Amino acid sequence: MPYRASPPQGGRLAVISAFANLERRKTGRTTKLSISPQVGEMSGRTEGGAVPPT
Repeated sequence: MPYRASPPQGGRLAVISAFANLERRKTGRTTKLSISPQVGEMSGRTEGGAVPPT
């Protein structure tokens, strides 16, 4: 069996995200991050409102 080098730390995901960052930097476009939870996800405090201080 031939020797197979292991991928760099982070594996393929690190390479993909590095490439995406390079492309974003070249085009100058960034995505706006949403402050709302995604559809189907629950927020930290659902329908409870604020808790009065004790």
